[in-house]
Amino acid sequence: MRWFAQTEIGRTLVAVGLILVAILFWSRIPNRPESYVALPVSGQLGEQLIGRNISTTVHGVYSTKKISVESKYEYTAPSDYTSTGIWIVVDLTCMTLVESSKVVAYLQAGDVRTAFRSGFSSPLGIPDSLQPGLQYRFVLVFDILEGGDNMMLSVMNAFKDIKTGLTMDPPLDSRLDIKIPSRDIESRPVVTINGAEVRT
Repeated sequence: MRWFAQTEIGRTLVAVGLILVAILFWSRIPNRPESYVALPVSGQLGEQLIGRNISTTVHGVYSTKKISVESKYEYTAPSDYTSTGIWIVVDLTCMTLVESSKVVAYLQAGDVRTAFRSGFSSPLGIPDSLQPGLQYRFVLVFDILEGGDNMMLSVMNAFKDIKTGLTMDPPLDSRLDIKIPSRDIESRPVVTINGAEVRT
C-alpha cells in the first residue's frame, strides 16, 4: 500500500478521495435557516404541548364578525369591533418552564401568517414576561380575511438578538404548532371578551 501512495496515480486517487469526503461532509452542515429557527412540536386543540421553555394548551377557538370587549371599569360601556374579514379568538393557557420570557404567537391560515392584535384582553394580549412555573390564561385575537379548512397556531418564546436588537425566532428553541381544523372552530355572531375570559 505504501508504494501505491508514493506513485503519481496513487497520490491523485488519494487526493480525489479526500476531496469527495470533504464535499460529503460539507453538504451535511446545516445552513443558517436550518440552525437558527425554533424546532417544531406539533399537537392538537385541547392537548398540552411542552417544549424546551414553553408549555401551551388551547381551550377553545371562536370565529366571529363582531367582538365586544367589556371594560374593567364599572360604568363604562363595552367597546365593539367589527371586521371586514373574520375575527379568530383563541382562548389559551401558557407558561414558561425554565426561564422568564416573552411569548409570541402567529396564526397560519392558508398561505398567510398573521400576528395577534393586542388590546383585546387584560393584560394586553400576552403578558409582557411569563415567569417559570406560573400558568397564564389569556385571549389572542387575530384578524384574517377568510378562514381555511385547517389553520395552525404557532406559539414560541420571543428571542432578541443582543447585537442587532431585532426580535427573531429563537435558535434551537421550541415552536409549538397547534393544528386547528375548521370543524373545531365555534362560529358565533358576537364574542365577548372580559379580561382573560371569553363569553359566547
